Amino acid sequence: MAGNGEDGRMYVLLLIITIFMRLALIRRRSRFQKRLQLLRSNKRRTEEYFQLRRKLRKKKIAWAFERPQFWFEHMVLSHYENNMWREHFRISRQTFRFVCDLVRPHLERQDTNMRRAIPVEKRVAVALWRLATGNSYRSTGLVFGVGRCTALNLKDEFCSALLMSAKDFIKFPKGEAETRRAIQAFQEISFFPQVVGAIDGSHIPIITPKNDPNDYYNRKQFHSIVLQGVAGADGRFIHVSTGYAGSIHDARVLRMSSLVNEVEDRKILVSPVTRTETGEEIRPLLVADPAYKLTNWCMKPYPETRAITASQRNFNKALSRARVVIEQAFGMLKGRWRCLLVKLDESVDKIPLTITTCCILHNICIEVHDDVDVDPVGDDPDEFTPLPGHVNGEGSRLRNKIKEAFFSN
Repeated sequence: MAGNGEDGRMYVLLLIITIFMRLALIRRRSRFQKRLQLLRSNKRRTEEYFQLRRKLRKKKIAWAFERPQFWFEHMVLSHYENNMWREHFRISRQTFRFVCDLVRPHLERQDTNMRRAIPVEKRVAVALWRLATGNSYRSTGLVFGVGRCTALNLKDEFCSALLMSAKDFIKFPKGEAETRRAIQAFQEISFFPQVVGAIDGSHIPIITPKNDPNDYYNRKQFHSIVLQGVAGADGRFIHVSTGYAGSIHDARVLRMSSLVNEVEDRKILVSPVTRTETGEEIRPLLVADPAYKLTNWCMKPYPETRAITASQRNFNKALSRARVVIEQAFGMLKGRWRCLLVKLDESVDKIPLTITTCCILHNICIEVHDDVDVDPVGDDPDEFTPLPGHVNGEGSRLRNKIKEAFFSN
């Protein structure tokens, strides 16, 4: 009986040990299954991650990014009336087409398998919008459904293309017949003899340049680039020169420009020559403000002092009526192409191209009689501070002869 009792206890003990071993095995198997499930889940997540990454890589192509194209393609080209064209692009629809045809040989691109080319009309519209509004390239791009860099490149390409036609629209009267017509036009508005054009400088504001910023800081206390312009009696630019740092005096800008070389080489301002009753020869002239040097081809007024005579005052009034055309030309230029009123956010080496393009467009609008209601923008009053040696003997003598012959009564 005692043996049977011990056998029973041993059986119970073995049973308990077996149960604990089985439970331990179950727990271990459960942990293994959970770990296996976790590994499988992580593997699945990893595969999903790489699949998603591959999809994102396919879509991450900048030039293929879809942007809205509705406004220009469907609204402007199809539904805009002429007055809305003038309001947004500062030119009429007819002038827009004229400009497009002018630059089409240089701007037209072919479609490729990867993308469709931007039409010439849209290229021109992007550039004109930037020039007419002065909006940033980012906002211009948003309006037309292109990127910022694309808007910048389209404007630069347009300016370069239009510059190839500069000599067709900005040209100095050459030959006796052309010069005589220019003189007659000034004679009708000012009664000043032999005037072909009025010359002056205008400051175009720019952002502070990285290199040599002090050179571009002008006497009006902002950074700028100087635009030198010569305007005919109708307000058309007959000569432009730009790219000069804002701190340079107008008279020095004239000496640095190509205009002086053309005069000295007798390419312009040569004939016709008129004579006074005393036999004094008067060649074709430019008129300027007191800051410029008085020469035998560039007239400026007498100093407004207490000692000024009546004939000198008459001389000054007539010269002022002739000279005002360049101020009006600058005002119309900036009133229409308002990018010239804001700080141009472009590299300094590209700004002259933008300024010259605006001058060409200004002349095109005059030539095709595209008048837009713009408020002319006047420059700040100039400080007429001449440089040393601003009067030479020949120029002073000619000024006195003109005064005596035409303004002594």
